[in-house]
Amino acid sequence: MKFSLNQRWILLSTVVVLIHFHFLWQWGHWMWGREHYQFFPMILAGFGWLAWQATAEIRWPSIPACSMRAWVYLVASASAYALAAYTGSHWIGLISCLMSMWTVTWFLGGVVAADLLRGPMLFLALLIPLPINLDLQLIVSLQKFATWFASGGLDLAGIRHTVSGVAIRTALKAYMVEEACSGIHSLFSAVSAMIFFGVYCRYGVPRLVLTLVQTLFWVVAANAFRVFLIVYADSRFQIQLDTGWRHDMLGFAIYGLVLVSALSFDQLLRFLFPMSRGAVISAREELDEVILKPFRMFVDEVIDRPRLKGRQAVILPIAAALLVYLPSVGVAVVRQWKNSSVPTGQSIEAVGAVTQFKEDSLSTSAGAFTKAGFESISRDPSDPFGMSSSIWQFNGHGLSASVSVDGMYSEFHDLAYCYTGSGWKLEAAENGFLMQNGLAIPHTRMKLYKNSGEQAVVYFSCFDSMRKPVDPPDVSGSILRMLKNRLVSGGLMGSPKAPIVPPVFQVQLMVASGKELLPHELSVLEQLFNDTRAQILTQLSAGQ
Repeated sequence: MKFSLNQRWILLSTVVVLIHFHFLWQWGHWMWGREHYQFFPMILAGFGWLAWQATAEIRWPSIPACSMRAWVYLVASASAYALAAYTGSHWIGLISCLMSMWTVTWFLGGVVAADLLRGPMLFLALLIPLPINLDLQLIVSLQKFATWFASGGLDLAGIRHTVSGVAIRTALKAYMVEEACSGIHSLFSAVSAMIFFGVYCRYGVPRLVLTLVQTLFWVVAANAFRVFLIVYADSRFQIQLDTGWRHDMLGFAIYGLVLVSALSFDQLLRFLFPMSRGAVISAREELDEVILKPFRMFVDEVIDRPRLKGRQAVILPIAAALLVYLPSVGVAVVRQWKNSSVPTGQSIEAVGAVTQFKEDSLSTSAGAFTKAGFESISRDPSDPFGMSSSIWQFNGHGLSASVSVDGMYSEFHDLAYCYTGSGWKLEAAENGFLMQNGLAIPHTRMKLYKNSGEQAVVYFSCFDSMRKPVDPPDVSGSILRMLKNRLVSGGLMGSPKAPIVPPVFQVQLMVASGKELLPHELSVLEQLFNDTRAQILTQLSAGQ
């Protein structure tokens, strides 16, 4: 059976997806567990439609040809796949899949196909999530901007309030922006919708960057307006817009406002700077002729000139790819088999136990501290603070300490993001160990402060569903160090860390004070954290 080159592109792209299926399945599961990425199936559908439109216009070469550029892409994509298989990284595996599809495009269609499919492939690249928790940092930063803008509007409206991080407090109620303004998560879907529009209109890269920036502005502005409306309506008219069907309807309306505003601004730019597609092509040709001609000649004659044609251009690259992909597939399968051998039968029991703590789950006293209160909080499962928190209050040594069990999370939960989003600033953090039943249990200690002069100390440890401690990453906070931690966990640098069995829960102790805590105070707090943590783990083990 003979296939047209258009059908061959679809067939080979399908083969690429099947080769990467293990990583894509992991990636899809990870994305679906995060509210701000759950729209990703729409990107797949959008890419399919854009690619179908583009391939209908492609005049595929009658004979496949292989250039030096295609060989470079093949080496890069195969190397990415080998790295993904070795480290077990679905993030690198997704990148490898996209690179391999781009390689197939160059092998079968060359420059002509690449020019028409560049836009759809760029849109498909939106599937790549921001690495090393940069998405959480971005969301917290945008929530702070939204809080600041909303606070200015409330000042103009005469609503008395105070702001702390991403929290707005009036005389009667406190509003957390991630709850009152969960629409900030619409950033990623709104940006994807506008990039889809830009690719459909065949915008160039500079215009797409401008589209991204202006969409970001409208997302922050619209969600700041949303927070303002929620606080203003509750304060002035006792109309609650932060819960129930009103909250959902307001969310849909704000999302629509974002898209309408972004599209309107885009049309304004087209009116102020009218450029037809013919004018853009003419300007590009003039730029190529005046500035880029020598470079373009080099690219055409050296990089993109076909080196192999016909059957050789198909058989040799496929044979070379198999030499890399087949061993890497074997490594990925072995890694998956080893990970699947880890028992997971305790996960459901752990979830139930963590959400069923009561006031008497901890003893009335711990050392010189006495239990003074208890609170249980339930949240949306997608909330970054976790679906539940059981909080005990302990008083002693002139201090008031909050001990809590929080969960559940898919991986190690870094409390620094939560506290910096709540108005605190991180002064220092360090990892350490405390002995418990003859075992050294890791924990992280953070020192926090506010501009008002308030100080705080937080101790916390994370445990998986088997109640095994989750090793905390390096607390330096730099992007390069976080990247190194991910490579270590995958086994690329040093010994790989033991796999965790999600979900993950967290035990923490937090003390706020108007002054810096003294060494002896830190010592008794550390002992309180160790004692209460031991009781919590004992309760969980008894309830399995």
